[in-house]
Amino acid sequence: MIALDEAFAGIDEEMRGKLMGLTVAFDLDVILTGHELWGAYGEVPSVAVHDLLRRPPAEGVSVVSLRWDGHDLIEDENLAGTAAGSVPQRPPSEGLFAADSNRP
Repeated sequence: MIALDEAFAGIDEEMRGKLMGLTVAFDLDVILTGHELWGAYGEVPSVAVHDLLRRPPAEGVSVVSLRWDGHDLIEDENLAGTAAGSVPQRPPSEGLFAADSNRP
């Protein structure tokens, strides 16, 4: 497993496709972050994309889940449910992420 933050920043689209193709050629499992990185390259047969959206002053983060099937980048509702199932639906009663009883 390889994780890269701001993967391929400053690299043109053609070279990004070639680099993504190398991850396929070497059979690598990767997690990539980037503002303009969608993974939708002909060199890649499939990829799951989770676009995190934050719109202050609203609290929290929304997730748009997409899937590249080698031809099209489409919204995938099946991917959207995978992360939510592993996250507690109620905040803990104590600790860093505890619910604040003073908040409206």
